Amino acid sequence: MHLKALDQKAAGSVKAALTANGGEPSVEGALDASPAMRHRLFVNLRACGEPAVVRSLVETALSGLPARCLASQLRCFSPAPPRPERRFAGHFGEIAIRAS
Repeated sequence: MHLKALDQKAAGSVKAALTANGGEPSVEGALDASPAMRHRLFVNLRACGEPAVVRSLVETALSGLPARCLASQLRCFSPAPPRPERRFAGHFGEIAIRAS
């Protein structure tokens, strides 16, 4: 799983990230900023599962926030697996390299 969230408001922003399964989240930004009535929340989540199921879980979590959502954009999809252009076999196994 890979989760990054950004909360923006007039007094500053806070970013939270969880990028390793079982890892501790990192939080940085204006943690001491004044409370605000308006926030912009951006969530980037990469997780295993069917897109419709993941979407439903995110919508449920967001609906539980003590706030009213004025506008939203939610996209949920399953990207194609990476296709490396070259493969090298060696002592430690196979390594895939994609040309930039």
